[in-house]
This record gives sequence, structure tokens and C-alpha cells, in this order.
Amino acid sequence: MAGALLAGLLVFGIAVSPAAAREENSASDPISLASLDVRGPWLLDGLEVNGIATFRAWLIRSGLQTRPVPWWNFWSADLEFVPAYLESDAESVRRQLENDGYYDARVRARVQVLSYPRRTVDPPQPGHVVALLQINRGAPVLVCSIFVDFEGAAMTPEEQAQLRKVLPLVVGARFAQTEYAATALTLEQHFNQRGYPQVVVAKQARVDTRARCAEVAYQVSVGEVGFFGETKIKLPEEISHEVVSRQFGYKQGEVYNAKKVQDTVSRLRAMGLFSVVRLTTEPRSRDGTVPMNLDLQAGPSREVRLGVGYGTDDGIRGIASWWDYNFFGEARQLGFSAKISQVNSAVDASFVQPHLYFDNSRATASVTIGRDDESTYVDDYLKVTPRLTWGITDELTARVSWQSRYDTLSGVSEATIDDLGRDNYVNSGFTNLIGTAVSFAALDDNANPTRGFAINLGGEVAGGIFGADFNYYRITAGFSAYHPILEKLVGSLRVRAGTLIPYGGTRQVPLWARFYAGGTIAYPVRGYARRRVGPLSGSDDPLGGQSVAVASLQLQYPIFGPVWAVGFVDAGDVELSSWTLDPSNIQTGIGMGLRAVTPIGPVQLDVGFGLNQAPGDSLVQVSFSIGPEF
Repeated sequence: MAGALLAGLLVFGIAVSPAAAREENSASDPISLASLDVRGPWLLDGLEVNGIATFRAWLIRSGLQTRPVPWWNFWSADLEFVPAYLESDAESVRRQLENDGYYDARVRARVQVLSYPRRTVDPPQPGHVVALLQINRGAPVLVCSIFVDFEGAAMTPEEQAQLRKVLPLVVGARFAQTEYAATALTLEQHFNQRGYPQVVVAKQARVDTRARCAEVAYQVSVGEVGFFGETKIKLPEEISHEVVSRQFGYKQGEVYNAKKVQDTVSRLRAMGLFSVVRLTTEPRSRDGTVPMNLDLQAGPSREVRLGVGYGTDDGIRGIASWWDYNFFGEARQLGFSAKISQVNSAVDASFVQPHLYFDNSRATASVTIGRDDESTYVDDYLKVTPRLTWGITDELTARVSWQSRYDTLSGVSEATIDDLGRDNYVNSGFTNLIGTAVSFAALDDNANPTRGFAINLGGEVAGGIFGADFNYYRITAGFSAYHPILEKLVGSLRVRAGTLIPYGGTRQVPLWARFYAGGTIAYPVRGYARRRVGPLSGSDDPLGGQSVAVASLQLQYPIFGPVWAVGFVDAGDVELSSWTLDPSNIQTGIGMGLRAVTPIGPVQLDVGFGLNQAPGDSLVQVSFSIGPEF
């Protein structure tokens, strides 16, 4: 009896022992990788990155070897958990943080056991874990001093001070490797664009982790001024030498400028004829010339494009197009496209003739059938538009265009017609107009400027001697300026204005040709919905106007990688009369947002607050856009 009791207690003890308990499903506190039973097998149920901002944690997770099955991929089985991968990921993240200036960063790899392996059942069942990376960045190392030795460069102290202001690395900021390397590249590009083809920038940094201080030095050897020499061109037989050379942004004998080399490559790629564009420079010759080599390889001359995007203003948008980039030779282009969104849809045929009258000129003729489905009206239209664009210089562009169109409106409310005046309202008609425009842009980066300014002026004459149902003048002007303020903080000012002037018996410019503001359209005022700035009809529809003025002050700051944070104040006014601006009618919006450049196109998110919104309109407007606009 005593022996049987002892045996029973022994069996019970084994059953409740820790080893036996692990055979049952249970959850544990986080444990180290060394404490994990290496026999496994283990499946990965999740991954957590703690101790760092949510967005940065998301970016870190996307680059790790340890990745669980995404939540949306619910039909797939869990992946095997490999402890060595998590340990390697922890070291990789630590190095990333060190490169960002956090030299004391600690990254601890742990796991939380959700259930232990059950090896005694048939079939055996694996255990489940959640991988954990606990990050403690510590205090960053800051840049204490930056010394730049402009060896042999003919620069005044004022020019040197101005160049130092645009360097990515600044005193007092974190000593990040990206800015450290980018500063050397900025110095190299600065002189490459001013006649020096063989610039060498040596960089050195002394990091004191105890004092959290980095002393940085750059030595710039500019060499001698060079001049563009002969360009040897290797190109496909079906493309003429003249067609290619007309795309050059430089001329033989000019002072060397790396930006002109980059512009030339961009122009050649934009032709759509080449799969490879390689423009290289040879070492500067004794006579000061820099020989150039251009290697072009032919690609398919015809292309089908498909694209999709989304915006809160126009919903889902898509495009499908077909282009022939060498129609009848000489780089002429012929294209057909179909575009659609919840607001706009159009079918277009276009013909492009490069270098019609001058180098750097481009003639375009297009025929478009489309529909604009706005809140005020539905506009069905047909238009023919020939246009000539001339790049007079790298900064100065001129354009002359002609447009013949027929529009017909539907869906206009009786209240809107009454507010416009029934005697003046017209719902269809022909318009013939000629327009001219000139723009000047001196920006450091046309896609994402941080310094410089741009001006554009435009004018149109509709009707009159050209014959049409509507006679009016249109005058528009725009100005934008960008300037660094503190460290990487960039401020910008943008102003746009325009007026429409009816004449010759036309009492009112038709609805489709009027100015509208609000949302993110041509005259944006964030914090308000599309076209909700300006006069509204009795049916709460935008009336548009014959005068418009909008202005925006914005601050932007890089958060991480391609992501920027912005804060803004927008203001705008739309008036029914020409040459009118009423300060009492100005509507203001304030807010903040994010910008990012991604492989699928730009991403933009804004949260705006309208301070003078119409009754019934929301105080908060969220504007989101992803993918290119069409």
C-alpha cells in the first residue's frame, strides 16, 4: 500500500514538473534567446520593436530578417522562428542607430513564449513565440565643430559662409553618417557645377563618445577649371546624330558644369527611345578640355502605360496610354490616353514635334474629349489645343498656345442659375482663345526645392477677333520662394492670383472657365473641401469667380529618410467681380501634414482646420493622396 502511494506521488510530481508543464499551452514573460529550448521547433507569431517611435519602428521592422506572416495573409502558415536571425537583426539595428548618432544604443533580443512545443503527441506540435527587440538609444553624439578647408578654391569669405549654410551637417545636430557623407557630396557637387570636373573631398571625424561630441573636418581639392570637350556618341543606327545632339544641355567649349550633364541625361531618357543612357566624362586634358562619352542603347519605341492613384479630392484615379516615341522618325511622338477619376474623365490623342523652330522647343497638338463632374455642374467638352513650348534658358521657359473648345453643362441647380442671374447664365458654347505664358525658376531642386524662387505669368484672350460665344481676358501670376531657416527647417511662401475680364457683350464668364479655390486644386486652401472657398449658391454649390488670390506659408522638416513633416497656414479669396480682393472674405486654414517619396509615387497627408468655413462644412479636412496625378 505504501509502495503504491509513493509511486502515485512520483507520477503526480512528474506530471506537474516544469518539463511536463512546457508540454501544455501556456504564456511566459519575455525570456532571453539563451533560455529558449533550441530543440524547438518554434513558429513566429509576431514581432514587436519597442523603445522607439512608432513610425521608425515600422521602418525598422520592414528591413529585418525576422518577419512574421502579415496579418492580411491569413491563409498562410506561420513561419519558422530562427533565433540566430533575431540575434543578427538586433546587431543590425544597433549599427543603424550608431550610424544615426546613437553610439551608446543597446538593442536587446528576447522572446515571449505563447505555447511550448508538444513533442509527446502524435503528430508533434511546434511552439509559438513573439519576437521582441527592446531598444534603448541613449543620448546621441552631437556635432561640436565643422571645419572645411577650401584648398585652392577661389572663394570669398562671403561665398564660403553661404556654402556652409546649405551643408546637410550642422553644428549641434546628431552626428549621422548619412549627413556626414551627404555633406562631402554637396561640397563636391557645388564645385562640379562651377567648372571643376575633378573635385576630391576628403572627410575625417573624431568621435568622443564620453563627451558626446564629434569634430568633423573636410578638405576640398578642386583641381583646375575644365571646359566641355568633344562628345563621342555611340547610338543605334535608326536614330540620327542630330536628334540626339539637340538634347544636349551643354556646348563644346563651355565651362564644365555637372548639372548640365545631368540635365542632358534626363532629356535623353525623356525621349523614351533608349533603354540605356550613359554619359561619362574623361579626365581633364592638358588643354583644359573634358572629353565626353555618350553611350545609347535602343529600347522599344512603343510603350503601354498603366497607372493608378488615389486622392480625397478626386477619389481613385487611373490612366491607360499608348505611345510611339519615334513616329515617322526624328523622335516625333504620337500617343493616346484614357484617364478617369470620380471627378474627371477624358480621352486624349496627342502629337509631339520636338525642335520645331528652335533648339529646346517642343510643339504639341492634342484633341481631348472629356467630362468634369463637379458639385456645381457636369461639363462635357471637346477641345483642340496646339501648343509651342520653348526653353529659352535652363531657368526661363515661354509658351504660346491656342485652344478651340465646345462645352455643354448639365446638373446646374436652379438656385445656382438664379444667383448667377438668369439673363447672364449660358450653359453651352464655343470658345476660341490664344494664350501666352512665361516662367522663371531658380530652384536647387525642381521636385523638392529647399532654396530659390520661381515666377510665372500668363495671359489669355478669348473671343474677339478669333470669333466665339464668349469674350474675356484672363491674367494669372504666381510666385514661390524657398529658404532654409534653422538647421534642416525649410520655409516657403507661395502666392497665386488671377482675374477674368469679360468684354464685347459677354456679361459673365461661363462656369467652366471661372476660378475656384479650396482643397488641393490649382488654387489650394487646405482646411477646406474642394472648391469650398469663395461664394456659394443657394443650393450650397460653389459659384466660382472672376478674381482669385491664394497665399500659403509652410514649414517643412525631414523626419526620417524620404519623410517630411509640414506645418502650414493657407488663405484665399474668390470674388464674383474682376480685379477684386475683399479682405473681409478671406478664408484661412491651418494645419500639418506629412510628405514622402515612395517607389509607387508621392504620398501626401494633410490635416487642415478651416477657420472661416461655410455653415455645415466640417471644421477639419483630411487630405490624402498617393501615386502620381494624371
